[in-house]
Amino acid sequence: MRDKTILASVLSANLFMILSFTPLVQASHGDNDTVVTASKDNRVVSFEVNNGINSEPIYGFIITLYHHGHFSEIPKTPDGWSAGRHGWHAVLWSTETNPIPAGTTETNFAIEVSRKGTYTIAWSVTDATLQPLTWGIITIDIS
Repeated sequence: MRDKTILASVLSANLFMILSFTPLVQASHGDNDTVVTASKDNRVVSFEVNNGINSEPIYGFIITLYHHGHFSEIPKTPDGWSAGRHGWHAVLWSTETNPIPAGTTETNFAIEVSRKGTYTIAWSVTDATLQPLTWGIITIDIS
């Protein structure tokens, strides 16, 4: 019985170390060299959309939260973009005049989540007609 207790303590310590050194920034790569990165500051989750060098301009950015997660505010929207929401689980940012060109990055997307926990966030970037160009999933822990 003592061996099981020691093993459990060692496994708990290892799990703690893994969680402690997990990076705060999570990235997800789309099919066309587009990368979406999420970082957190308290309960604000900021997104960086890096459009691939060989990609079409991005006119829309959509996120959807899964597994009982929801957001309370949209604190950041890029200049020339507007934000819309579907309830408390999805946000669509879009523009007609200021797309994200190939080979550039936009950093002014953010949501504030309502509680601590692990959030699974599906994302998609769209063309001028709001048709998806690529998509991915990011998981981020808000502690």
